[in-house]
Amino acid sequence: MSSGGAAPAAGRTSKSSRSVGILAFEVGSVMSKLLQLWRAVGDAAVARLRHETIHLDGVRKVVSEDEELLLGLARAELLDALRAAAESVAALAGRCADPALRDFRDAFLSDTGRDRHRFSSGVPPAQPDHALFLVGGPPLRRCAAHHVLLADPSSWTWDAGRRRPCAPWRAALAGILEWLAPMAHATMRWQAERSFEYCHHHKADLDSEVPVLLLQTLHMAERHKVDAAVVELLVGLNYVWRFHITCRARAAPAAAMSSSP
Repeated sequence: MSSGGAAPAAGRTSKSSRSVGILAFEVGSVMSKLLQLWRAVGDAAVARLRHETIHLDGVRKVVSEDEELLLGLARAELLDALRAAAESVAALAGRCADPALRDFRDAFLSDTGRDRHRFSSGVPPAQPDHALFLVGGPPLRRCAAHHVLLADPSSWTWDAGRRRPCAPWRAALAGILEWLAPMAHATMRWQAERSFEYCHHHKADLDSEVPVLLLQTLHMAERHKVDAAVVELLVGLNYVWRFHITCRARAAPAAAMSSSP
């Protein structure tokens, strides 16, 4: 009898261990999201937002110069992130034995007026009307950001003879990339931070860095302004590339003659 009763107990233990393991993974993911959010609303991050982020050249050129609007966009995004994290917490809370914790979803995420435990105290509703999401769909934004990053000519190495005639165009390209390249980087990072692979392989980075805000990316930019900058960038790159090819073609015969016996 005693041996017959041991097997079910072992089975229950194994099932419980598997459940704990799965929940540990989910809890770890939620804790990472909450830690990012905590950092994003910390004093240092808010000071950076007010004094640096909303004053970035790219943000001012293609998103808005209205500080109140930019702060409203940041606030709306952070509230959306809070509610997404609350959804994850609510999914875990529904498995709890404590009835008060099982009430978390209704108390925090709905307007039922049943917030007996004051979970949602001090959390204002989100303001989706502030969203200005522009530059096509996500694939087009990724494509635009990728091409901007590829266009950075800062690492090109030419001799002085080739560099001088292209100086005006190189200066113009550098001026565009000075504000557009950071937005392209921010766009790629913002999307990477929301991918499972990135979160899995860069957990330490996510736990230590303040997340990128949408207003820093091409997602929030006015399309016609970005289009104009990209067109100018492509025209300049085309000119520089054609000049480079012409210089190489002219230099080839001279190089061949100098190497002949």
